[in-house]
Amino acid sequence: MPAGGWGIAWTVGSFMLGIVATLASVFINNRHTLRRERIARAATRSSTFQDRRDEFETTHLLDLHTAVADQYDAWIEMAHNRGKRATLRGGDPHSDQESQSNPELDQELSAEIAELAPRLEDAERRIHRLAGLVLNDEVRGYVRDYLTDLNRFHGHYPEMQLPEMLEQADAIARKLQALREVIAARLRHVYTGIRPRGI
Repeated sequence: MPAGGWGIAWTVGSFMLGIVATLASVFINNRHTLRRERIARAATRSSTFQDRRDEFETTHLLDLHTAVADQYDAWIEMAHNRGKRATLRGGDPHSDQESQSNPELDQELSAEIAELAPRLEDAERRIHRLAGLVLNDEVRGYVRDYLTDLNRFHGHYPEMQLPEMLEQADAIARKLQALREVIAARLRHVYTGIRPRGI
């Protein structure tokens, strides 16, 4: 090969080598870029899913907390009124006989009890409905335990005497208060990410 031939071969070879190096560099950069984009999309999807999950959980926990608070308020008032009416009727919580000593108060208490009954039933229905939507297993367990105790109370209520009725009603009120605290702790955890002790 003449002397000029090596120069042309060298020029063409280095030109081809430059093209190959450039293409390899572009290929590697594109591969890394695609990988970074894939990771970013996965992180965005994961973040979106977590945001939607937190929103779902928060909404249902707030609804459940409201239902429990409504039931707690009505429960306390109902137990107080039933206790007062039973005392007026000689200590029998199941007596249909109106008080002879203070019939006006007896009628007033009976009317208040009749007004509270739908509020209690509505709150209990909402708690039953929302119990299955609670995502956290521990909170759902507390709700189910409470509902079991409440159903037990309803089942034994017809045989209860006044002291036992008041004692059991107080136990249910304490369970309701504990349930409110558990739900509030879970809500704080969802908002802050700090896991409370005991839940």
